Amino acid sequence: MAGVKITKRVVDGAEAREKRYTLFDSEVKGFGLRVYPSGQKTYVFEYRPGAGGRSEKKKRATIGSATEFTPDEARKLADKLRASVKVGVDPQGDKAKARAAVSVETLATDFLKQHVEAKRKANTIASYEQIVDFH
Repeated sequence: MAGVKITKRVVDGAEAREKRYTLFDSEVKGFGLRVYPSGQKTYVFEYRPGAGGRSEKKKRATIGSATEFTPDEARKLADKLRASVKVGVDPQGDKAKARAAVSVETLATDFLKQHVEAKRKANTIASYEQIVDFH
């Protein structure tokens, strides 16, 4: 995985190919520059969550675009991500959990069905539904 030290010159010199590819950094393990066929360049951090090792699937966290961060800033962020993975944090797993969380709309609908409609009279149900719809 180790390659060249990712510098401004390397970022500017990386040219688009037919397929996307990743140049990995020689200083921070897992840190790389991903180059897309469109010419877009992003910094990524590749890691294995949990105990690590080959039994775990690799995950990739996008740090940001090459226009948003300098290589040094992105390397520092990747190093922080690497340190958090070492202590057991899964950055992409946290994002997935946040996306899978119940929305307020679903929560309100379930509340109305399970608690209000089952236990209240018609006028109270209408009042609760009006409040939920308004807010």
